[in-house]
Amino acid sequence: MKKIFLVLVLCFFVKGAFAQENGFSIGLNLGKNKNDEFVGLNLTSPYLAEFCAVRLSFNEHVFDYVPFGEEKIKQADYWSFSYGITVRTPEIADVLFPYLDIGGIGMKPHENFSDKNFQGGLYMNFGLELIQTIGISQGIGYFAEAGFIVLINDPRGRRGRTTLGNEYDYLQFALGLRLYFGK
Repeated sequence: MKKIFLVLVLCFFVKGAFAQENGFSIGLNLGKNKNDEFVGLNLTSPYLAEFCAVRLSFNEHVFDYVPFGEEKIKQADYWSFSYGITVRTPEIADVLFPYLDIGGIGMKPHENFSDKNFQGGLYMNFGLELIQTIGISQGIGYFAEAGFIVLINDPRGRRGRTTLGNEYDYLQFALGLRLYFGK
């Protein structure tokens, strides 16, 4: 596992001879998984051989819950991070890029629905990105993606409340934009 992580970290920082005609990107996204909304940041390495990159993401989620013994709905938050590989196909009409994003995800569940400190799993997203070039070495990409998360074990713990319903996996979707820098 440590060797795989090291290889992914090295891939993320490789920009030299393998990074062709693109630089790194920073993105913002809004999304929904099950009944929870999230806002996030993502950082993508330069694409190696123009089809494979490493993507880091951090999301802040908000969920509604009713505390035991109360009737009023309250909101709480939790966070997640993911680290994965993004593979894109050749562009459609020089501006559209279908992609697949797959990797590992970690979550810090909120204390109101789990007594666990950390929850791990796997994710997979399918997306479509529209990229517009701005100048010689910059661009902006608008994306929509949908996918799913599969958690390793039940995140509910002793408290029995989960944003994930009764399943260990759930669907998600997101909309956002990415700013591309350098070539």
